Amino acid sequence: MNRTAQMCFTYGCLSSMGVFIWYVNAFLGRTQLPASVWIVEAFFVVHAIVMLMTFHRRPGASLWAPVLTVTPNRIRIGKLLLLIAMINFLMCAVIVALHNRASSAKELTMALTSLALLNTIYIAVHWAFRPENLFPSSLLVFISNPFLYCFRRQPRLQRNDRSRQSRR
Repeated sequence: MNRTAQMCFTYGCLSSMGVFIWYVNAFLGRTQLPASVWIVEAFFVVHAIVMLMTFHRRPGASLWAPVLTVTPNRIRIGKLLLLIAMINFLMCAVIVALHNRASSAKELTMALTSLALLNTIYIAVHWAFRPENLFPSSLLVFISNPFLYCFRRQPRLQRNDRSRQSRR
């Protein structure tokens, strides 16, 4: 798994740089959406494979070691990168939502590239430090299965003994 972790981390870093260049070009108005569907499909296939490997969890599987040495400063930098990418994506999504159907190709390209940037940065940070070192355990449990988490977390209605006795 260590080789897989290194390869996924490398993919996350290289694709983050590529998507960032694409994002800057979109911001400057020098790029449009890809003209060929094959470019999008090729990126999607590779990205989907890496995402499946990133989120695949087998019960009882041996845990892989982080690619980078985990230090508090590196964890802060990783969280900061994720936070900046998330805020950037939310701002782009709000701009597109406010313009509704009148959004330009530039705005749509920026929204798509900011989402891809958020994904690729997460992949790099995930494989670099392991999610257990980045996020609280309650968030990891929620992300693993949100429906089950919400179902188990519902407050149980407990009957009051007095009301039960008064009915008898």
